[in-house]
Amino acid sequence: MPDQLRAIFSYDIFNAVQSKCFSTAFQTDDNLVISAPTGSGKTVIMELAICRLFAESHTSDFKVVYLAPTKSLCAERYKDWRPKFSALDLHCAELTGDTDYSHLRNVQSAHLIITTPEKWDSVTRKWKDHAKLIKLVKLFLVDEVHILKEYRGATLEAVVSRMKSVGSNIRFVALSATVPNSDDIATWLGRNPSSLHLPAFREVFGESFRPVELCKKVCGFESKGNDFAFESMLTKQLPDIISRYGRGKPVMIFCSTRRASTTTAKFLAEFWLASSPSQQLWKAHGHPLTLQSPELKAYTAAGVAFHHGGLSPADRRAIEDGYLQGQINIICSTSTLAVGVNLPCYLVILKGTTCWTENGMQEYADLEVMQMLGRAGRPQFENSACAVILTRKEKVKHYELMVSGGELLESCLHQNLIEHLNAEVGLGTVYDRATAKQWLASTFLYVRVRRNPSHYQFREGCKHSGEEDLLDELCEKDISSLQDANLITKATRLRSTAFGDAMAKYYVSFDTMKLFMGLPPKATLSEILSVLVQAREFKDVRLLAGEKSFYKEINRAPEIKFPINVDIALQAHKISLLIQAELGNITLPDGDQYKKQLPQHRVDKTIVFAQSSRLVRCIIDCQIHIGDSVSARHALELCRSLAAHVWDNTASQLRQIDGLGEVAVRKLASASIKTIDSLVNTEPSKIELVLGKNPPFGLGLLKKLESFPNLRVSVKETGRELKRGEGSTIRFKAEVGFLNDVVPQFFNKKPVYVCFLAETSDGRLVEFRRMSAKHLQNGEEIFLSVDLVKPTPQLCCFVMCDEVAGTSRYAELNLVGLSDTIYPTQQSCHDQTGNRVLNSHGRVHEDILDDEFDDGGIEDKDLLSLEMDVEQVEVVEDIDELLAKETKQQKRQGSKPSNYDSGSEDTDVATFKEPMKLRNGRWTCQHNCNNKGRKCKHKCCREGVAKPKRRPKLEGGPRSEENGQRRLTDLTTIKTRTGQPSQKSKSLGLHTSVFGDETFRGTADAERPPDEPPLKKAKFSNGQKGDIQQARRDKYQPKEPTPFDASSAIRRGEQNKGPDSHSSFETSPPLPDLDFPMDDMTALDCD
Repeated sequence: MPDQLRAIFSYDIFNAVQSKCFSTAFQTDDNLVISAPTGSGKTVIMELAICRLFAESHTSDFKVVYLAPTKSLCAERYKDWRPKFSALDLHCAELTGDTDYSHLRNVQSAHLIITTPEKWDSVTRKWKDHAKLIKLVKLFLVDEVHILKEYRGATLEAVVSRMKSVGSNIRFVALSATVPNSDDIATWLGRNPSSLHLPAFREVFGESFRPVELCKKVCGFESKGNDFAFESMLTKQLPDIISRYGRGKPVMIFCSTRRASTTTAKFLAEFWLASSPSQQLWKAHGHPLTLQSPELKAYTAAGVAFHHGGLSPADRRAIEDGYLQGQINIICSTSTLAVGVNLPCYLVILKGTTCWTENGMQEYADLEVMQMLGRAGRPQFENSACAVILTRKEKVKHYELMVSGGELLESCLHQNLIEHLNAEVGLGTVYDRATAKQWLASTFLYVRVRRNPSHYQFREGCKHSGEEDLLDELCEKDISSLQDANLITKATRLRSTAFGDAMAKYYVSFDTMKLFMGLPPKATLSEILSVLVQAREFKDVRLLAGEKSFYKEINRAPEIKFPINVDIALQAHKISLLIQAELGNITLPDGDQYKKQLPQHRVDKTIVFAQSSRLVRCIIDCQIHIGDSVSARHALELCRSLAAHVWDNTASQLRQIDGLGEVAVRKLASASIKTIDSLVNTEPSKIELVLGKNPPFGLGLLKKLESFPNLRVSVKETGRELKRGEGSTIRFKAEVGFLNDVVPQFFNKKPVYVCFLAETSDGRLVEFRRMSAKHLQNGEEIFLSVDLVKPTPQLCCFVMCDEVAGTSRYAELNLVGLSDTIYPTQQSCHDQTGNRVLNSHGRVHEDILDDEFDDGGIEDKDLLSLEMDVEQVEVVEDIDELLAKETKQQKRQGSKPSNYDSGSEDTDVATFKEPMKLRNGRWTCQHNCNNKGRKCKHKCCREGVAKPKRRPKLEGGPRSEENGQRRLTDLTTIKTRTGQPSQKSKSLGLHTSVFGDETFRGTADAERPPDEPPLKKAKFSNGQKGDIQQARRDKYQPKEPTPFDASSAIRRGEQNKGPDSHSSFETSPPLPDLDFPMDDMTALDCD
């Protein structure tokens, strides 16, 4: 080995494992699989492969990717390799969920990228955006590849298979603990890119290659009670275990929780103090340690200590040093001590095989168990060690197989194959059923199915046995499911739809994606929250029986924006209240009966908020693609709230400012300072007075507010094209920018991104863009145009930061001077669910039977029931019917009915219908005949009249006629309400809201955002105004309960029947990728 590379290693001679692998690792470019026990020096083999790449590369234009299953392992490897390879001028970068944003750009220039399977999956799912980066990868290192058998192994399997297909000339080196079928891993990887049909080189080493011989014992005990009771029973078994296997040498005991490590240390210290000197199982040297914790200091006097992340760094270092120096004989720790801290011992005891995780008490992963057992052995002192696993009797066989290396590696890819298949279609790796089978044949799953088909039961009654038939069985069902859900196309060549792309980009499960796609049109904030909390990603957040009273108490808090109106019994109920409690800044119940629930509440909150951000961004992408501007705005509002941990439109937004806590926010709100804007415009002296602070606190606070994003937006019409009978094209310009003196590129250590959204007043999306704040130094002019095919009074432009609450601004453009006559008269309106709704046009029938002339007066509703073969005519609903509804409504409300004369001249104008030309060249007579459903006998009604009837004029000339036409337009405007769930929503079970309503609810007046236009009021001849649209909704739509808004004056328990006028709109074409940063993938990395 060249001297330059020799300096990488701190020793002169390689051990037996390293020497055996040297020739393959350093002298060839073939793929390599190593199966060896923990502590045998496998990491050096990866370092040899890196040195090989460095020595053979003529340039430094290459990248090495190291994959480890946990963030802690990544951190340990980064800490080791960063200084080691700097001698070769190779730079390291760590890429995990914990990576700070400022360090992400280091990945572009790094030679060694240290990351987790989940994080690399998120990068390669967008590999077209990172094609240059991925094509530079020449070496792919997989540590702890035996995690393939765990649930998370499916991601590792998909990533490696993807790199085999999208990469060019990549070498793979995989390291595994002792497993019986490492040859299957070699078959999966292949020899090299040109010889994939040959297995990779493989080296297998048994337990004899450990530097210290390890004796492994598994002890099973009867399981009585819950996990905590079982662990308490195991604590009492420790003296016997230490006596039998300890030999008076250093002991490390791994406990499930911090509290368990503390109570275990206390029990052992008390046991030692109570024992006579001759019966003491270990020696305590009695040298005092300098410790901050009095409790810890008392235990160390007996040679016992506890160690976990809750200790101060100084105490942790003191315990570690005391253990290495022999002053402490027993350490009781959580599993975190097994990684990153080199504290070897003679005896390792796993006191139970469950641990407290983000998802509650769960079994240790096999990797964690092997890491903890690997702490046993001190090569510098002795050549043997012992590890004892204490577990339940029913688990003994499983752990005996594990520690002996006899458990087969099986694939888990089939458990979520549909999500990975969707991602491959989006990448272009899979574009038809043949390539789907090819991709599947490149996976570890395919290798194991061929070896052990009985382990994989994909569908009951499957009779396929051949390999080709089996591939068809695996692919066909999932491809059909993706097509049925509109996630991939049904054409011969498979492509992802915009929904499929969003599912892959944001790591969303198939079941959750179907929920999101079932949102009703113009979804309200409560409806979006209702769907979000039902996501499958929250499956591990369970509602425990003891928590119901806790969350019922939270549900009673006035700050809960959408209280649950039914018994709290579902997981979704808990998640909804958990989110609302955090956003509403409520004080959690703190009674004695609730104290036990607080730790679990904090754990669940961490899980939910870690996942929610990317899920709601997926909803935004979907609504933008659909063109539903209202739903997109409400989803963006929820996104800001979740990111800021406050409701966007409440005084809680002040909590985003550093230095303002819960008490300060309440004081400011009581002084009517409820928004960032109002705080900015408050005098420093008043701030100090309200908060009880001394100068210059106010000035300092206002100084901090200078970095708060203060956005501006304006809109101006630049031109229009009017085409009679076709509609209009409106051209307009929006200006977006900041009002800050210095554009804030970061806020609260996060980059600032600005979203721009333009919409029509009926909720149709015109444009959506997302821009970095650094690109808005001088503002931005956005030139747009929109085609209008129906009367649209306004265009509205919104601007907001996507993760900062209280930043939303909007500007309106009133469209004046557009006559209704320019719009098409034949128009079919459909709601967004694809269901037929009330048309604004009907068909009339030209069938003529009788010859009688009379002015009997057929009502409009009867005229619409006739079938005529002429051009469609516009339907004008009978004003008398509308007035009758208005009168009934006014009587219910106790007001005086409108004094309207249906026979006046105003009525003739209001009810006038434009005549239509018949096929015979004549015109409809426009008589109001009423023959009770029979066909009219009037000759004019049958054959028409020679000239069209002119519109009557009101007194006052043309101005009165214009007023009459305006009133006619107001009276006959129908806005379709689509508050009911779509058919797809019903099929997915979305018709039941988590808030206890039977159907999705429209926005109540109390919930209506201030930027939404109010309902139109029709003006009658007596000057009164009536809510005609509400009358129409009363006729065509069922009454629906609406969510309670805590900010309204409505009494709790009342149902607010306020209207939410939903309009149908055209679907916009697919829009560019929103490209939200994937920093929130933290939740997918496991530790």
